[in-house]
Amino acid sequence: MTLTASSEVPAASRSQTLRPPLTLSSTHHHQYFRRKNDFPSRVNSHSLIGRSKYAPIRSWIIARQREVFERYEEVGGRVDQIKVTQEPVEAARNIRIKDVKACHAWKASTLQLWKLTARDDLKNGDNLQTYTVAKSVTDSTEGPRGWTAHTDREDIARKNVIHAIDAYSAALEPALKGIIIPKPHICTKVLPPRASRATRNSYEALFSDGGLLSINARCNADGHVIFGGSNPGQQAFSD
Repeated sequence: MTLTASSEVPAASRSQTLRPPLTLSSTHHHQYFRRKNDFPSRVNSHSLIGRSKYAPIRSWIIARQREVFERYEEVGGRVDQIKVTQEPVEAARNIRIKDVKACHAWKASTLQLWKLTARDDLKNGDNLQTYTVAKSVTDSTEGPRGWTAHTDREDIARKNVIHAIDAYSAALEPALKGIIIPKPHICTKVLPPRASRATRNSYEALFSDGGLLSINARCNADGHVIFGGSNPGQQAFSD
């Protein structure tokens, strides 16, 4: 978990219930990096600007995706940049995953967030910590600092504390318990052989039990691929 403190954002009301932030996925920064697609090339980060391809494995998932697609179009969403392949044989050839039933593809970006931000953060004198557990955040009544974050390393007092922990928000804000359910996504780094036809896109394969398999290439790094997926026992755990 990363705890980020900021003194530039106007302080929120103390009586206001903390709300989970609107965040960008750690692997897919779709339209954001389409608008700023030159930024990763100027920063020493592991990134890929290419196509993101979604591959449903079961027929009922196709029906659900089609419904979402149509509803998105009805409310004015842009669909002209999304390439839809409904023929299974062509979809399998396009996405290079066996037994897929269709394929949705659009321009997107994936990147390593830590390497994207660390250089500038350190240059600004920010204190970056990893593997630091934030146990609680309390209202501070002493001094100009409004909040105190209690961690297993030290207590940190700041005017503003940004909750950017997504699935585990309820650990710090009990009011969020049951609203956000953690679902681990376990990934492995693989370095393909140099002579292979390594993927140059990102992929997400959707399974009938709600599981997800993702594949993310890092073409501008050492050519490694990050792949992984949902915990096979996640559905039983959630139930």
